[in-house]
Amino acid sequence: SPNEPCYNAVINAIAKGNSPSKAVEAESILTLMLTAYERGNKFAKPGVRTYSTILNACAYSHGNQEDKARAFKIAKKCFKELLSEESGEINQIAFGTFLL
Repeated sequence: SPNEPCYNAVINAIAKGNSPSKAVEAESILTLMLTAYERGNKFAKPGVRTYSTILNACAYSHGNQEDKARAFKIAKKCFKELLSEESGEINQIAFGTFLL
């Protein structure tokens, strides 16, 4: 079963890409991670690095206004999750990326 570093590698590749929908694509990998975790893969639990990388994809999204609005919505959702007790501690990189 894939673990967090495997999922993070995919999210990172998406974040570095040029797709206008990269925030949505990164979020879809997060959904896969959460589903795997809920189904018993304890190694698929998203961590700070996961959410930071998704925030990066959102911060550097381009495209039309709809793409950017969707990216901002995903960023807010991820940031809230980072602030929750279950995600671990937020780091300066994640916080700074959200402010971009």
